[in-house]
Amino acid sequence: MQTSEFNRRMKFAHLNHDEGGVLHTVYNNELPHPYFDPQNITLSQLFFYQHDRYSNRKNSTMIWQDIEYMDPYDCVVDIQPQDRLIHGSIYHNKQWTCESAFCSWHFHKVTTVNRDLSILQPSQRPYFADVLLGTSGDGKPMRKIFFNLLKQNDLLKKNIVNYFNNYKSPFLQTGTDDIDVWFKDKDNPYTVNKIDGHFASQYISKHIYENTWISVVAESQHSNEFFFPTEKTGKALFAKRPFIVLSGQHYLRTLRSLGFRTFDSVIDESYDEIEDCTERTKAAFASFQKLQLLDQNSVRLKLQDVLEHNKKIICDRTVLNKHAQEMLNQLSTKV
Repeated sequence: MQTSEFNRRMKFAHLNHDEGGVLHTVYNNELPHPYFDPQNITLSQLFFYQHDRYSNRKNSTMIWQDIEYMDPYDCVVDIQPQDRLIHGSIYHNKQWTCESAFCSWHFHKVTTVNRDLSILQPSQRPYFADVLLGTSGDGKPMRKIFFNLLKQNDLLKKNIVNYFNNYKSPFLQTGTDDIDVWFKDKDNPYTVNKIDGHFASQYISKHIYENTWISVVAESQHSNEFFFPTEKTGKALFAKRPFIVLSGQHYLRTLRSLGFRTFDSVIDESYDEIEDCTERTKAAFASFQKLQLLDQNSVRLKLQDVLEHNKKIICDRTVLNKHAQEMLNQLSTKV
């Protein structure tokens, strides 16, 4: 695109009413965003978390974005059939009252924050997995279950483990990058703390990833009702990591439906089909145990195409957000 044409389109793109930065999540940043006539269309978050309040209708047509996992049936915002909604979770048996499409704000932040990060892939690594379990809490039973299984099987020292207020691997005291210094705060569960304007949880630690082979992704939710991927999954995809996930039933199946590939050629992923959270977590741990017995260089070689594919998908919003872009492009004004 010629500079003059780029500048012309940018003049229109800057007119969009997009106080929540919705378009930055949906579209690649390299080109001007589409133009949505501000006389008729406003873009907004459904809920402004920094202000702890719901949004209000501001135009005849709204493009809303839910960055978390709001239940469509519990939403109090005035959503009309002519609106469009970008949602960060997928409810398996519930629909919004307007046309909608999935787009992960959390994936967007991971690729933005770690854009210039280069991660080595050494052939020798002292630990098998990073198991960053975060906090326990009433809504995260799978984290406690997995931690107890690690402890019962004498595997804490063979992995890099962080379970706030319960256990922290000594290795986590040795990093020197900003994110590693943050991890040194022994009892700090607050991943909303910021480093250079971004949440600490969005940063990838080279120190951790270059010294382990796989990740155990302890997601934020374990409900079977919806799929909600966060930066935890996003970091593993971006960094070309095999992973075992602790979340709801059919999490991996839904991830594959978005275009990603998982690791069933090497990892027993049958745990993803189990309805009960406790039994699903135990099965995931059994897969974890089987995987650690394999030669990890051979595992990575076998999964190389899958890992490369996943990074390509998460970094290309034209592919990852295809349905969201197609939906919004129908409302845009050609300029």
